[in-house]
Amino acid sequence: MEEAVRDAFERARALFSEAAETTSAAFIDEIQRQARQELNGFEAEAQKSVSDSKACMEAAHADLTQKVTAEQESFLRRFQNTMSGAMDAGVAEANQKVQAEFGPLLDAWKSITQNQQAELRGLYARVGEQAAETFRGRLENVSKPMDAGHRRLTRPSVAPRSFRASPPPPKKSCATRALESSPTSASRCASA
Repeated sequence: MEEAVRDAFERARALFSEAAETTSAAFIDEIQRQARQELNGFEAEAQKSVSDSKACMEAAHADLTQKVTAEQESFLRRFQNTMSGAMDAGVAEANQKVQAEFGPLLDAWKSITQNQQAELRGLYARVGEQAAETFRGRLENVSKPMDAGHRRLTRPSVAPRSFRASPPPPKKSCATRALESSPTSASRCASA
């Protein structure tokens, strides 16, 4: 009996041990199942958090890009306005310098031009007077023989040759006329 008690005791012990192992395995399985559920829940939450963070980062990126673009446009406008103002100021300053430096030169040029025009007017007046003198001389030369011819008709003693007009004086060149009038005009005639 002792052996039967021992065997029963051993069997009970084995059953308890098997029950403990089964319970332990079931408990471990339940712990693992719970841990997997918790891990899956944590993973889902982590994925959701990552998605939310990504969406938030994309929104922040879009907002930052928009702000940077707006700031760039504003900076570009300010830069263009500043450059335009600087260019206008530079052009105005250069214009003032040019007028200040070339003003006396322009005045001198105007004065020289006016003097040259006055000199040319004087030259033309002298040339006109010389032409009038030449023309008057020719007219007198032509009229003298006519007077002589008229006299010859009234006086037969005058030779018929007196009707001929005297030859006109030789024509003067531009340079000769200019030299007679002024030395500066001769250089103009020579260049013409």
